[in-house]
Amino acid sequence: MLKIVLKTIFYLILLSIALWFGCMLIDTYIFNEPNVGFRQLFSNPHILSHHLASIVMLWIFGLAFLLFFRLRMGNLDKLRVLQKFAETSGQGFGWVDINFIIKYANPALLKLYGVERLKDIVGKGFFDFYTQKNDIENKYLGKLLRDGVWKGELKVRRPNGEIRDVIHNFALIPDSNGDPLYFASGMTDITEQKEKDFQFKTLSVGIEQSPTITVITDAKGNIEYANPAFMEITGYTLEEVKGKNPRILKSDKMDQNEYRDLWATISSGKVWKGQFYNKRKDGTMYWEKALISPVKNDNGKITHYLKKAEDITVQKLVEKILEKERNQFRMMMDNTPDYIYFKDKQSRFTRVNSFLVNNFNKSCDTEIIGKSDKDFFDKEYAEKSRQNELRIMETGEPLVGIQEKQITKDGKILWVSTTKMPLFDEEGNIAGTFGISRDITRYQIAEEKIKSLARFPDENPNAVLRVNKNCEILYSNNP
Repeated sequence: MLKIVLKTIFYLILLSIALWFGCMLIDTYIFNEPNVGFRQLFSNPHILSHHLASIVMLWIFGLAFLLFFRLRMGNLDKLRVLQKFAETSGQGFGWVDINFIIKYANPALLKLYGVERLKDIVGKGFFDFYTQKNDIENKYLGKLLRDGVWKGELKVRRPNGEIRDVIHNFALIPDSNGDPLYFASGMTDITEQKEKDFQFKTLSVGIEQSPTITVITDAKGNIEYANPAFMEITGYTLEEVKGKNPRILKSDKMDQNEYRDLWATISSGKVWKGQFYNKRKDGTMYWEKALISPVKNDNGKITHYLKKAEDITVQKLVEKILEKERNQFRMMMDNTPDYIYFKDKQSRFTRVNSFLVNNFNKSCDTEIIGKSDKDFFDKEYAEKSRQNELRIMETGEPLVGIQEKQITKDGKILWVSTTKMPLFDEEGNIAGTFGISRDITRYQIAEEKIKSLARFPDENPNAVLRVNKNCEILYSNNP
């Protein structure tokens, strides 16, 4: 700026000298006052005042120009500095004039507004890109003019109709007199951040209200957070466990190797799944099914561990009861001298007892499971048995105490007394049949023999008597 001032003064001096000689030439040739020299000039007040007035006017215009140039250059310098900063900034940046006509937008702001070229936005109204035009004019503009700054969140509408949430930082740029010259604004698109914040808030509410235990520890395993489910199940408050290791829940019922394997797994960046038999604050025990995951930062370094667990104490108790009942049922099946079997809707065996396995001359039940009667009996019996089971599944009515003649594949004849019932699933729908058959072969043979002897008593070498209820002999084959 100093160089500009010195140059201006230098040019004014040169112009003054030129103007002086110009005036002398004018006096000589126009006003017919020849040989006007310095001595004559100073002795003639009229000519002297004329020359001095010209020089003064020259300096007045020169200084006025210098002042204007200085003010203009000062304002432009401010804008150049701002523009140079804005071009390299990743934040949206631009400015508008006092009528809010857009004058400049950096590349980041063009991207935020959804336009490609600067000429597509320069000269347009600033408010045209916003959904809250009335609020900006009525509420925010007055504060900006009054305070010189304003910060707030506005919604930008892109040309394709997409809405973006944007934080604005407005500042008034005055001229040298302090009057408004431009309004500059830095803008940050927070649409994705707001979405992440919403997701985080939703997730936080879900964790807080979830019946599943959630625990977050630091990289050393010290507890930083535990949700209400943890407090409800363990009896500890967050203040009591914060900064402590989860080993405060440890019982003496777990193998130490399991804990070592757990830590080796998660510290290597892998997920661990398993069960804990833990101790509550009051000393009672509970089972939990847990999943522990490492949490890594952008550099891949483990910073936290996240544990999700559910209380499975009741489930464990039910499993124990069911296991006991299964063992009792298996003992009953395997020690009953009857054939017990379960079949699906296709009449295929799904479960059999050991007595039936032995009767089929098999070594284990897996040699029978998935097969049907046609694999072990003749076609006539297998088809009859299939029809009976279809009728049971269609009507839901059982067959009780029917006598059946079975002929095996190797020709062996068996007589059984059979009861078959419909088998229901958990939803109450018929899923197959189950039955129990008792071997009555020897009784059937004895009955046939008795009937045979009764028909031909005279041919029987043994004594045959027929008596009444009073034991009076009615017939004898050997009188």
